[in-house]
Amino acid sequence: MSWSAFRNARRQAEQLAPTTAYDPWEAEIYKIAAGERGMVRVLAPANDELLVLKRHWLPGAGPRTCTSEWPGFEGHCVYCHYLHQAQQARNAGGSLTEQQQKDIDKLYPRLVYAIEVIDLRFYHRVKGSDGKIAFERCMSDEILPQRNRCRFCNSHDPSVAERFMGGHKVWEMGKTHFQQLYAVNDILGQTCLHYDQATGQVCGQDVFPVEFVCPHCQMHAWFEEHHLQTEPPEKILEFIEQEHECPKCGKRGYPKEIQMCASEAHDPVPATVFDKTLEVNCAGEVKTDRSGRQRKYTTLNFDRSQPFSNIHNDLQGYGLDDAELKALLQHWDLHHRFRPERVDRSKFSSDAEYVAAVLDVQAKQLKRPNPYQAQTQTRSAPWGGGGGQRQFRRPQ
Repeated sequence: MSWSAFRNARRQAEQLAPTTAYDPWEAEIYKIAAGERGMVRVLAPANDELLVLKRHWLPGAGPRTCTSEWPGFEGHCVYCHYLHQAQQARNAGGSLTEQQQKDIDKLYPRLVYAIEVIDLRFYHRVKGSDGKIAFERCMSDEILPQRNRCRFCNSHDPSVAERFMGGHKVWEMGKTHFQQLYAVNDILGQTCLHYDQATGQVCGQDVFPVEFVCPHCQMHAWFEEHHLQTEPPEKILEFIEQEHECPKCGKRGYPKEIQMCASEAHDPVPATVFDKTLEVNCAGEVKTDRSGRQRKYTTLNFDRSQPFSNIHNDLQGYGLDDAELKALLQHWDLHHRFRPERVDRSKFSSDAEYVAAVLDVQAKQLKRPNPYQAQTQTRSAPWGGGGGQRQFRRPQ
């Protein structure tokens, strides 16, 4: 079933049941629970820049974008303000109030990597006894379903038996999960995908580093080929994951890797996680955190056995026409999507008014005073794009 049909069905569901539990926002967030598996296609970030931001998780209110590093807010964040107050009281050695302990437990921001993906799992639209609509996971992942695996596929109600492909979503990855994805990217990058138009063949030979140079002038090499063969890998890895000042041009940056293809016939084209469909398996385990409480943690395992392929060709196999395919692969404006408190900047005449409104909403969420109220009423806030951006590189 096509992606557009999935979206149309969602709108119909909302019309059928105005109080539906199926939240359009939640439907566009990629989720995979412990014990689940699914096929996913990771999309290359727009302009090769990955959106990285911090999120506070409020009980009963869900995730909230931290504004301490969001351009225009000059480090102001109501959630961080009360968190820091509680942390200072704890570090001073005094006894914490019940509210301060809650602040420490609940307001700590978590790093999130926002990654656009195509969810290749299938879903069914199911109406509950209360009239609410929910989308249930189909137990058959094949394009042509094996109906004996899924009770919804066998339903006598055509509206329930109909399947919908998950489509375009955002995967909000924590640092650990992103490290696991990046490790797969490292492994895939050892294969060259150079395409020879004369023969119609893909190279497929090994890609290996020959030196690490200054990313600005490329005149200074920190590690040359003989170093890479003799120095301990741990030492090299520790060095290249940090910024350094170039002795030639004086600029700072991460060392740039210069690679070579084993064929020596062309420049290398390293493969990435964007060049094939990945099967994701999620496993969970319960661990004890520093406070002695039991918490459930999940780990991701990415099966790389699928062949390298063109995403357009793969998605056409799901019955998408050209217009649907174009819409499906269109990048979303993630800065707008993750805007603080989802407050619309266009409704305010100045940046200062917008910043003040966001901070007021944060304070209302906590049901506490806005500590920045006097400052935001008088200052003029510079406005930027929002959120931290960094290239798709190893997490620091």
